[in-house]
Amino acid sequence: MTSHIAANPVSALETGVTILEAIRECEGATLVELDEKLDFAKSTIHRHLSTFRQEGYVIQENGEFHISLHLFDLASYNRGRNPLFHIGRSTVDEVARQIEERVSLVVAEQGRAVKCYIAESDRSVTTDAHLGLSMHLYCTSGGKALLAHMSEEEIEAVLNEGIRPLTNNTITDRETLLTELQNIRTEGIAFDDQERLAGVRGVAAPVIDKHSDEVIGAIDIAGPATRLEGDRFTKEIPDLARRASDEIALNIQYWRR
Repeated sequence: MTSHIAANPVSALETGVTILEAIRECEGATLVELDEKLDFAKSTIHRHLSTFRQEGYVIQENGEFHISLHLFDLASYNRGRNPLFHIGRSTVDEVARQIEERVSLVVAEQGRAVKCYIAESDRSVTTDAHLGLSMHLYCTSGGKALLAHMSEEEIEAVLNEGIRPLTNNTITDRETLLTELQNIRTEGIAFDDQERLAGVRGVAAPVIDKHSDEVIGAIDIAGPATRLEGDRFTKEIPDLARRASDEIALNIQYWRR
């Protein structure tokens, strides 16, 4: 889902983006593999790859093409503009140290929840979590914390994209999800009970700008379901997430003065 549809999209750029996304999905791919995966002429794929290599966006290793770190450099520029990253990361580091689980800062971008900062602990569960990870809003604690505070039109747009089950616990019933979003707005906390990844639970609290009342992002705490259970999952971690989000919001308020 994107928040803006171009009136006259440039087809060559769309082709290039599709090729880059295919490389990411394959975690590296040869020209032959991309030709088999994509509905473009092999010569078209080759020309795009050659151009990407020339401009430093793609590298080639042992016949496989990979996305270069140059794109991360560009993304870091956008992350650096966000006060949530600058002010919130020290709080996130402290929470991760205290609770010994993975703690992330999550922002809404193009209708998705995107991780802009991650603090690991020695006990962090191994998942696909990484900087820039783009996730559905409806099935993660951080995503739901963001989604709950969007406008009715934005929520409707997300739901109209479709709610597909990623695990047996994913909430796919529209009314059930809307009721949960209302509870999140009331309680100030969002839960992910193995809804995106089986065996992983999450707790998140929105970070709300104290001046504008707008949601800047969310602090998300995730760990294995075997450790995030009982009162730790329903009370202790939620209380910690709320306090951390309030601290970040307060620090941002004073930083802006």
